[in-house]
Amino acid sequence: MGAVACGDSGRKHDGVLRDADGASPLARRCGGELTVSGAVSRFDETIHGVVRLRICGMLARLGATDFSVIRDALEVSDPTLSKHLKQLEQVGYVRLHKGLTLGGRTKTWAEMTDAGQVAFEGHVAFLREVTSD
Repeated sequence: MGAVACGDSGRKHDGVLRDADGASPLARRCGGELTVSGAVSRFDETIHGVVRLRICGMLARLGATDFSVIRDALEVSDPTLSKHLKQLEQVGYVRLHKGLTLGGRTKTWAEMTDAGQVAFEGHVAFLREVTSD
C-alpha cells in the first residue's frame, strides 16, 4: 500500500492495523492518535451528505460493487448516484471502473480507495463521539 496523508498533520505512513484474521483495515496509524474505535476522529464534509455516507458505508462493507447494486440498495436514480460517485471520485475516496459484461454491455463498478477508507472511518468515529453520552 502507498503512503497515505493523515488529517491535518501532513505526516505520511503506510502501516495498516487489521482485525484478528488479518482481513479488512480497521485504522491507519496517524501520529499515534487513535480513538477507541481505531480511527482518527475527523468530520468530513464530502462524506457527510446522506447519499455519500450511505455509499461509503456500502463500499466499506462490500468492496468493489456494481453501480446498479448501489443504486437499487439506496433507492436513488442513476443521475443522482452518478453525481455522488463523481464527487467522491474527485476527492480520491472512490475509484470507478468500467468494463464489459458477457453480453457486451458496459458495467460500472465503484470501489473505495485507501484514502476513502481512512476518511470514512474517521468520519464515523467523529459521529460516534458527538452522539455518545
